[in-house]
Amino acid sequence: MRTFLMGLAFLAAGFSAPLIADELPPALESAITDPAIPMIVDATILSFNPEGHAVIRVNRVYKKPAKTEPPKVVRGYAYDPAGEKIALMRVIINKGEDRFLFFLQGDLLHSTYNNRFQIREKDNTLTVNTGRGWKPLQPIVATIPK
Repeated sequence: MRTFLMGLAFLAAGFSAPLIADELPPALESAITDPAIPMIVDATILSFNPEGHAVIRVNRVYKKPAKTEPPKVVRGYAYDPAGEKIALMRVIINKGEDRFLFFLQGDLLHSTYNNRFQIREKDNTLTVNTGRGWKPLQPIVATIPK
């Protein structure tokens, strides 16, 4: 009986965990329409400098403020209100992933969530990991507010 009750408790905890866990951030389709995002680029990480920042090549600019050029190096994202503590790109990028749709604010990723979405080519079409699966890139970037 005791084993049965313990199993029942674990089962109940497993079903209730999603209810109390942090909610997933919005997927790309919703995040990309945020007018607060200053710059959106398709970029490839070429290397990491000694500080752990990503040296990038911009493949395409989808959104940027006037008279602003995309950075050549992306440091990571600030995880404190003052913007002094930076989670370095070398730490937050998975090994083997090198091309992303980056949401940028200067040389930092726009936020702690929804700031980079992996891009890959499949069947001669660029696809992007939306956070919920892979979808063609073009229809998604077409929704970026002008």
